[in-house]
Formats: sequence, structure tokens, C-alpha cells
Amino acid sequence: MISSISLIDDRGRSLIFRQYRDDIGDTSADDIAVEFSRAITGISQGSDVSMPPVFEADNGQVHICFIPSNDIYIVASAVSNVNTAYVFEVLHTLERVFTVYFNKLTAETVRDNFVLIYELLDEMIDDGYIQVSEPSVLQQYIKQQGRRAEVTKSAPSAVTGAVSWRSQGIKYPVQQVFIDVVEKLNVLVSASGDVLRSEIQGVIKMKAELSGMPEVRMAFNERLSLHSENVRTHPAARIGTDGRSLTFIPPDGEFELVTYSMPLTAQPLVSVSVLDARPGSDSIVHNIVKLKTMFGRQRVAQDVKISLPMPADVDTPRYPRKTAGTIAFDAKTNNVVWKVTEIEGQTEAAAEAILGLPKIGNLNKAALTQPVTVEFKVPSLAMSGTRVKFLRVMEKSGYSAATWIKYETRTGVFEVRR
Repeated sequence: MISSISLIDDRGRSLIFRQYRDDIGDTSADDIAVEFSRAITGISQGSDVSMPPVFEADNGQVHICFIPSNDIYIVASAVSNVNTAYVFEVLHTLERVFTVYFNKLTAETVRDNFVLIYELLDEMIDDGYIQVSEPSVLQQYIKQQGRRAEVTKSAPSAVTGAVSWRSQGIKYPVQQVFIDVVEKLNVLVSASGDVLRSEIQGVIKMKAELSGMPEVRMAFNERLSLHSENVRTHPAARIGTDGRSLTFIPPDGEFELVTYSMPLTAQPLVSVSVLDARPGSDSIVHNIVKLKTMFGRQRVAQDVKISLPMPADVDTPRYPRKTAGTIAFDAKTNNVVWKVTEIEGQTEAAAEAILGLPKIGNLNKAALTQPVTVEFKVPSLAMSGTRVKFLRVMEKSGYSAATWIKYETRTGVFEVRR
């Protein structure tokens, strides 16, 4: 739980201070500002020592966490046993809400809107816990007019009810739910073809076009454990005891329902190798690139792009051979770029590039050792094997909702060393 929130400018002056709990004793706004200013003195004086985002005050009895935002620091104080990750989530939520209201959070906008900021702090946090965090809900009853906020006589039902992320009275002519399961592959391959590092970063996005106040129940197969420490779910979702199911009232529109990461245990979907056909040459660069898709023939890889960094001195590019796509030298990035719009599984392709090196004396060959970057996407596939087993929408009016589920695997950072 959070004991207080402060907004402090880059000169260490307290602009806003709101205390929620008395567990920090007689600590005041000035005390927090003094402790914070003392801690960041090294930064303001140009010290090379980086400022940790969490530090102690009051002889270790109080922890202070902060995030910077332009020329403002959003600062939270709490007792020593606080959940630090929760505190930073609250700080970033405050920054997001303030940005929605003021477009940009600066010392000037804070001074111009301090009444509104206090109203937002009072509505968003109660007894040190976040209560309302969605700007769309807050804007229904706290509306900015110039430098002041207009407050309606009664709060909307989304605040007084059980959920703060969805308003009542939402209506759609057609009831639909769209689910996108998108997984990114982060892979590093050695020059000899060995996989040095590989992981999957996944996100399950949902777009809800549903009327009323529906409840959604969905379950995943055994490949995704929602109890894993590498899995995060939307605050609206309740995880079932089996660790495979979720129950929630969805926010209106698009949102991220689940994010996760896991090791990539299978071989990457695409294999890329680069051969230097003229090693040590001072007159030309001669590279042969081979591409092989490792997945089944029923699937295709799309938008394949392989980029080979080159020295800035190269010229007269030639491409004696390519079995698929297009290959060209991009003078803006100094990369030879091979693009293949679509390639089937269990297929091999190759391309050859020869470029001249006219400036032998001053040639910087460092670019020739930079890794090759690979980009692609494979539709209708989640590399981890994660699948949505079922999804049900229940609403008191009894309507039926159409469900659309799409899977895709694409590259995050995929590099091949040379």
C-alpha cells in the first residue's frame, strides 16, 4: 500500500503532496522533497552515479519510489515492506492518466491544474490502494475546463459498481469478440548455426464489441500456465484454480488480456546462414545467403526480410543468383536487403550478392562482422502451441456473440552472427 504521492519538480520543490496513510509518521511534503532532493543531488551536479528508482529515508523506515516524467518526478512513499512492483504500476498509471488530462505532464501543467490533480488523486487512490485507473471512466465525472475541473453531482455506475474498467449502457448492433494470439521469437544464432539464445514473448489481445455488462469465460490448453511467474493478466481477469482458465468482465474495445514469455524449446521456424565466398578480400564482398523454412508444408512464412550490414564504401552491387524474392542494396542503411513476400514450409532459397570495395586504405570492415537480422511472420501459428480451448460470453439479456480467434508468430529480435 502507498502512504503518500508527491509531484516534485526538477529543482526539488514539492508541487503536490497527498497523504493516504499515517504509517509514515510525521513525514510531510517538505520532508519527502528534502529526502528526494538529497538523493538526486548527484544527478543534478552531473555525477556519473545513476540514481536508483528506490531508496530509503527516515533511517530505513520509509521507502521512496519515483519515476521521471519530463521535468517532473512522480514520487511515492511507503513503509519498508511494500510491494515495490505494485508501487511502480501505480506511478505509471498516474502518469498515464495525467497525460490524458493535460496532454503533457510538466511543472507548468501541474501548477495550472493542481485542483484537478488533487481531485484525480482522491478518486483514483483510497487508503493507499488504486481504485479507478481508466481515464475513460474518470472523464465521465471529472472534466477539465481550462485550469479547473468540473465535477458532476454523482459518479457514474462504473465507479460505484464492482468494476472500474467498464461503463454501463454500452450498446453494439452486432455482438463480437476478436482474439489475437501473437508470439514474437527472440533468437540469436552463432556463425556455425548453433542457437545461442531463444525465447517466445507472447501477447493475447482482445477486442470486445459487446453490449451491457457481459462476463467472459475462456480457457487455454496445457501449453500456457496462468500461474507462471512469467505470465501477467489484465486486472479485470480472475484466474481459475486450474491455472488454465479466466473469468472477467471485459473493458470496452481493445486491450491486452495476457502477456507471457517462455523458452523456445523447438528449433526456430526459419534457418538462415551466410557464407563469405571471398574471405579476406580487399576488393569485393561476396556473400551467399541461404534460407530454409523448418515448419510443415501446409504453412507459409510471409514478409521475409534478411538484412546484411555492409561498409559504407561499397559500390557496384551485383546479384548473380536469387531463387526467390528481390534483393537490393539500401544506401540509407548500408544493408543488402533480401525480401521474399511468401515462402512455403520445408522450402530452401538462396541469394548471392557481390559488392565492390574501392576504398581499400580507409575501409572500415567492422560492418561485415555485424549480425544479420531476420524478419518474418507465420500466420495461423502460435509457436508455443498455446491455443484457446473455449470462449463463452454470458450477459443477462441472453444474446449470442460471434467469436473470432487468430494466431500469428513473428520475429522480435532474430539475429545470425557472421
